[in-house]
Amino acid sequence: MPPSEKARVVAFYEAELARHGPDDPRSLHWDSAHTQRARFDVLFEVGAWSGRSVADLGCGLGDLYGYLHQRGLDLDRTGAGAGPSAVRYKGFDITPKLVEAAGAKYPGGCFLLMDVLESGFPERYDYVVASGTFSLRMKGHRQFLERAVEAMFRAATEAVAFNFLGPSSYRNEEEDFYFGSQPAPIVEFCRTLSSTVVLREGYLSGDYTVFLYH
Repeated sequence: MPPSEKARVVAFYEAELARHGPDDPRSLHWDSAHTQRARFDVLFEVGAWSGRSVADLGCGLGDLYGYLHQRGLDLDRTGAGAGPSAVRYKGFDITPKLVEAAGAKYPGGCFLLMDVLESGFPERYDYVVASGTFSLRMKGHRQFLERAVEAMFRAATEAVAFNFLGPSSYRNEEEDFYFGSQPAPIVEFCRTLSSTVVLREGYLSGDYTVFLYH
């Protein structure tokens, strides 16, 4: 991501956090807690979670960590390994105030300020996921998305799961703000990485989730 685009993304989300606070999904530009959870529900279907390690790309306020806790999963509270059934979660984000707020909101979580698309993921994980990470449009967005998904797939040992918007999910005047795509070209790219690609749709209007499996 070019430095100017990174600075714009950071400034946008820090302004939204200041406006709405850490307990409001609108700080991450979600429409509501309902749509945020609906996307998490689909990501959760990527596979079994017990005993898995997961990297959350663009973790924002760490709400996927909170969601996993609400699902009754045993969560590793150090990021370094706990019992054999624990979900070992690490969240990564480029926005300092979001990472700080996530740590305060979920004290047991492991949230890291890191641009893993520049530095690389520090290790490999069973699952690498991203929710809402690709919604905010930036220059060269399709190339950014493809590069990110490729990096996620390299870092995953079992599966990758991410969601994105369709072109009909926002108003015409918002076209320069949001990135939307028909699912076919995204799925076609994913099939250059994996022979097992699953498209999920129908859970929210104009929203898609893709699973890639090793």
